[in-house]
Amino acid sequence: MKLRSFAALVALCGLAWALSALALRWHLQDQAIADRSWHQRGISQLQFPLASRSDLIGGRALDVESQRFGSDGLHLRFGPGAANLPIGFDGRCLDSRRFPILNLHVQASTALTLALVQSPLAGGEQRLTELPVASGRQQLRVDLRELDWRVDAAGQSRRAALGDEDGRVCEFRLVPVADRAASLSLANLRFSLPAGVSASQAWADAAALEWRWRRPESVLLERDRLRTHADVELWPQSVPGVAQTSTAPLRRWPGYLGLLAGFIAMGVALATEHRRWTVVAALAGPIWLLASNRIGTASGPLDWLALAASGMALLLGLRRQTLPAIRWLGSAAAWREALAGLALVLTAAVLLHWLAGQPLRGAPSSTDLLRYLLWAALQQLLLQRVLIPVLNGKQAAILSGMPAAAAFALLHMPNLSLMALCMLAGLWWSDHHQRHRSYLPLVVIHAALGVALSMLLPASWLYSAEVGERFFTAPGGS
Repeated sequence: MKLRSFAALVALCGLAWALSALALRWHLQDQAIADRSWHQRGISQLQFPLASRSDLIGGRALDVESQRFGSDGLHLRFGPGAANLPIGFDGRCLDSRRFPILNLHVQASTALTLALVQSPLAGGEQRLTELPVASGRQQLRVDLRELDWRVDAAGQSRRAALGDEDGRVCEFRLVPVADRAASLSLANLRFSLPAGVSASQAWADAAALEWRWRRPESVLLERDRLRTHADVELWPQSVPGVAQTSTAPLRRWPGYLGLLAGFIAMGVALATEHRRWTVVAALAGPIWLLASNRIGTASGPLDWLALAASGMALLLGLRRQTLPAIRWLGSAAAWREALAGLALVLTAAVLLHWLAGQPLRGAPSSTDLLRYLLWAALQQLLLQRVLIPVLNGKQAAILSGMPAAAAFALLHMPNLSLMALCMLAGLWWSDHHQRHRSYLPLVVIHAALGVALSMLLPASWLYSAEVGERFFTAPGGS
């Protein structure tokens, strides 16, 4: 029995590694093709559709009455006065000598002023200039080199340069100013080459990264390091193994495979009373969609249909399931044990943070905290009401929680480090649930650990707490 359990654990680790590597490889290939396409068109990698929160530092515009992100850009209501849009360079720098042309779609309800603020260092000296914007829809195309940049300090104004001595700009903000209430829509902020200037052949191409037999975290950290100055030609000119196409391939077959897994799971649920096989089959589709980068911005109707089929299979399989009673608020003993475990883990994390000597990563906003608390509550509902009762054995030994812990870990694909942490947490929470059957204590420590570990652990241990496609695209390591 012990040998079989060990073999199953080894197989699980191999599966997790293989699927994570596959997801990483696909992401790097697609990113390389997209990068080459922008490069051939003479457009910097630093581009911001302004269609999602990730395009702004902190995920929001400041000093506005309302904001809404849509497929057609960012829509604001503000004024009278100034709004503040910190563009999400996220540690990268624009080479303004190569890409000095700012392109921006603007639609304003009234005439206003658009101040551009730039700095050669993140948080450094603020250099600004102002552009008049007429009411209505327009396309701004401005040469940043020809603008009159200045620094206003101590009541005095002096001229300033664009970027540092090499032309690098590492912070950029848009500051619209209106003398009355105004509506403003902004979209497709890009930096491009001047007209008539041909792009060179070198480019920071993601496919040049060596990814085999490496943890995804180390590859992503190397990618971020090389892209600190995203438009400086640091990486090789020749890129092996990537087709010379202008757009990344549209992979539909992972979605079809996920949909097939969902239908098979529904068939298993209807054909058998064996709930364990039903749950395993129902989880296969979502795990595969996560591993194939289909959960995220690339999600389409096919992927959502596949998830719906897997969810329906889960409901069908559990329709006659009699679940044991649970203490929703938790007993005093459950709270004491949970908080003691939380204190122990946090102490270890603080020690690791201190030994690594890295700065503390940014704390989430209050909105993000509330969102993650609700997400932790849903995850614990799945873990305590489905995975643990159906997949685990009835023994009191902590390793009896291995099946539920493994399923819980795989649902965090393709984040390998997060999967390892979730495996350990799943074993702990399975044991805690077996003895106390208390819901709220595990929700609280789940949320607390998720926030604290993402701030404390070195980026080489935990790049980010994201799953699916967002593991590769969301800002991490900082």
